[in-house]
Amino acid sequence: LLRELPAVCEAEMRLCTLGSKGTVLDELADGSVPYDGRYNSPSTLWRTSRALRGVIRETGVDLLHTHGVCADLIGALAVRGSEVGHVCHLHITPPAAGSGRGSWKSRLRRKLLRSLTNRDRTRYIAVSEAVRLQMSAYYGFELERIRTIRNGINTTEFTGEGERAALCDGARVVLGSAGRLEPMKGLEHLIEAAGQLARDGKRFELRIAGSGRLRDALEDQANECGAEEHVRFAGQVSDMPSFYASLDAFVLPSVSTEGLPLVVLEAMACGTPV
Repeated sequence: LLRELPAVCEAEMRLCTLGSKGTVLDELADGSVPYDGRYNSPSTLWRTSRALRGVIRETGVDLLHTHGVCADLIGALAVRGSEVGHVCHLHITPPAAGSGRGSWKSRLRRKLLRSLTNRDRTRYIAVSEAVRLQMSAYYGFELERIRTIRNGINTTEFTGEGERAALCDGARVVLGSAGRLEPMKGLEHLIEAAGQLARDGKRFELRIAGSGRLRDALEDQANECGAEEHVRFAGQVSDMPSFYASLDAFVLPSVSTEGLPLVVLEAMACGTPV
């Protein structure tokens, strides 16, 4: 959005992050507000929203665009009672959408977000129709206030011009996955499958791009199931087009909350089977 929107509309774009995590977002941001990640803490939400409200006032923001439920909630508190427009970008399908299940904290958070964003100057964007329908059911958002704008990618950056044949000699298959090493990505199932392939004597390599808190556990699992010689953890990868082009097939084993994964669109654009 930061790269492409200025080319199609007359707008000054600024990025403010919630906390600092040493990622590429910090490099692109004009600043950040303190955030300890405790989205269930009323004091954290209040302090962070007050800091964000100060940034909005100082910079004269007309429209606040937030990504993720935590940011949506903090942003809604920051613009409350003001004339600032607010767009909540909905990227995921909720786990148990519309079922009413969940802890009392999650139920309270849903009610709070619904109440705070129920204003004329707030709208929602969903990255897929499934996200639109399920988020409406889960949070109680009015369906007509959510617009589906599907994720897109730059197809001049992601192309099918890689040298895949150089890595596929008819005997070894190169598989790959990319994403955060977190529980919802289901990578333990991919490692389990790699162990089965290894026990069956298949010739393959599995490359996993990304970082996260489960890396040590996934590496241990690969060792325990006998796939350690086949699985390579690449960490953060900056040249993703080349990563996709090096694969015979891309695998995304997510178990929950995916909306419209960019990695699937990118791999497809590179001509890599998914």
